[in-house]
Amino acid sequence: MKITISLPKVVGEDLAADLEKQAVYASHLVRSLRVAADRKSVEVIGDDGAPEAEVRAKVERYLEAMVTRFRSIERKVLVQTQRKDKAPLETGVYEELKRRQWVFELGRGQCGFAGPALALHRALDDTFTRIGRERFAAVDQNYPTLIPSDILARCGYFTSFPHAVSMVVHLIEDYDLIEEFRQANAESALSGLKVPKPQVFGVPDPKYGEELSAWIVLKPGQSATEEEIRAFCKGQIAHYKIPRYVRFVDAFPMTVTGKIQKFRMREVSVEELGLERAAAIETA
Repeated sequence: MKITISLPKVVGEDLAADLEKQAVYASHLVRSLRVAADRKSVEVIGDDGAPEAEVRAKVERYLEAMVTRFRSIERKVLVQTQRKDKAPLETGVYEELKRRQWVFELGRGQCGFAGPALALHRALDDTFTRIGRERFAAVDQNYPTLIPSDILARCGYFTSFPHAVSMVVHLIEDYDLIEEFRQANAESALSGLKVPKPQVFGVPDPKYGEELSAWIVLKPGQSATEEEIRAFCKGQIAHYKIPRYVRFVDAFPMTVTGKIQKFRMREVSVEELGLERAAAIETA
């Protein structure tokens, strides 16, 4: 299946590369996504027999989110390594690595490393970790492993050190499910407040592109402050998932069918917080 989808607007080179690289998260039915030369549209290749309407809808939502949230970042070279010889570059490297069993495929878009390839991966990871700590005061944190258990088994995870698994779940590459997971994860920390389910959504930010905002309906007789909500979240979720803005409301805006209107919450928050300029910033 091949379909062409128009982009919300013309995108830059960096965003075009990100759209292609992260397209696997739009839907597990997407084989590839390529941005056209004029950067006004994309060509999507899907699985044979995949429902075109479903694939188109998911990819359109993926493109809309990526384009509206993208913020260009000034590039800085922190570490540079150059070859010591001038010999021509090798060809067929990936096939040779597979032959030596230093790289083995685990599925579409997934592979495992062993031997020198694994050593190189660890060396690069150590280098980036050191740069993060020294240049940006980054702090080490552990997060759940979101890898299907059958893939972990195939790469020897259960038969090698360490002999433990902190958390293994199956997360299908699907934009809607990933967005649902992200929202649920951000909202879960607030569930312990014994209040109706809070609503968490993104609002524009001139520096980071987007910040989280939470709307909360307290039960009758209960009270809370923004500081108490943030303090409650600390230690339960990653610091970047703690809402920057907290608003207490009597009710959430809803449609006549009872569906909560997060887009309306975003509109109100942008106006009340004076974020109109941030919302109008060009993103590509």
